[in-house]
Amino acid sequence: MQQPAPGPQPGASRSASPPPSAATGGEPDGKSADDELRALARKAAGLVIGLVLLIGCGFAVSHLNAWGERWTMPLVFVVFVLVMMLASNLVVGGASAVWNAARSGAR
Repeated sequence: MQQPAPGPQPGASRSASPPPSAATGGEPDGKSADDELRALARKAAGLVIGLVLLIGCGFAVSHLNAWGERWTMPLVFVVFVLVMMLASNLVVGGASAVWNAARSGAR
């Protein structure tokens, strides 16, 4: 026959064990503040690079026909669309990260 495990005694004090997040750097998800700032810096750099790419694509639009005659139009179109997709992804990801950090009061 099993006996129940002894529970905490009513008069006994609880041990002051650190919460599980303290062992991982102080953040509940295991990321330290330095890691979060590095990730935010990478996202902000991506935002700047994406904006430069989008502006470059805007200037390149007038040259697409000439480049299509020099190479093939499908190649120019595919490269242009891929660059636009990459730039858009960088801008949206960076803007979202910067906006969330500003709203939550980044460290």
